Amino acid sequence: MNVRQVYDNVGFPLTGNHYTWRKVRTTVHNIIVGKLWVDQDGDMEIVNHKDGTKCLLKYIPYSYFTRDVQRKVRILQTCSYNVC
Repeated sequence: MNVRQVYDNVGFPLTGNHYTWRKVRTTVHNIIVGKLWVDQDGDMEIVNHKDGTKCLLKYIPYSYFTRDVQRKVRILQTCSYNVC
């Protein structure tokens, strides 16, 4: 299955910061019967092009077979110029 990656961006002219991020997959559950809810999964990389700072958010999908809470997000941040 070939899934295209969708990117979005925002720029702040006063500070010169320009951010881009890769969107994650969104799944809507219980469309026909039951309580409607939305879940995201995948990796979202946020990049500040002004200073090269990157942040990786890993959205972990909900599983019916575990006792985990419904929402889990793991974060990994990289710093540029040795400043966080």
